[in-house]
Amino acid sequence: MERSWRRAPARAFTLVELLIVVAVIGVLVALLMPVLGMARESARVTQCQNQLRQIGLALTKTAATAPPERLKPASLTQTLAPVLDDPRIWACPNATAEPVSFGFNVRTYRMQSSDALKIVSLDYRKAVADVVGHPPVDDWAVQSAPRHRGTCNALRLGGAVTAQAADAIDPNVCLNQDLFWRPQLDNVYLVAGSCELAVH
Repeated sequence: MERSWRRAPARAFTLVELLIVVAVIGVLVALLMPVLGMARESARVTQCQNQLRQIGLALTKTAATAPPERLKPASLTQTLAPVLDDPRIWACPNATAEPVSFGFNVRTYRMQSSDALKIVSLDYRKAVADVVGHPPVDDWAVQSAPRHRGTCNALRLGGAVTAQAADAIDPNVCLNQDLFWRPQLDNVYLVAGSCELAVH
């Protein structure tokens, strides 16, 4: 008896199977997109913090030799330029349309080592953050720039960079003036019983 070896016809995907595969791939892509967006945002936050850290290191290096008038916020960008040779360091990656990314505390030049936790620079819409004194000169709600998931990156005099909610460091709150903004040298000018400076 002779056997016939016939090949079984090749089985192809049906249209339904193909549509199911495409739908599963679509669902997986839809699940991954927010994760990729969050990873990109985390990278921008880290880049912004590293840029502030570099500014802080340059400030520390320059402060040892520069005269105090060169450490006033209005001239800090020019004072630090020889140390910070890349102009992109002054631009937060999330501040695409804003001409200024970081603002310096108006009293930076009066800070000493005992002010290590005071904010020197942060995400801000002006080059000088005129927020020391009560009430602050700048409109905090307008000028603060919480660009990173609702937080501002803030450089402390001690070199630490932290992500802070704008409300948590609001200079309109007297306690925040003492904790984050006013150098200890300025405390001698306080009016008794208030957070207002008698002399600016």
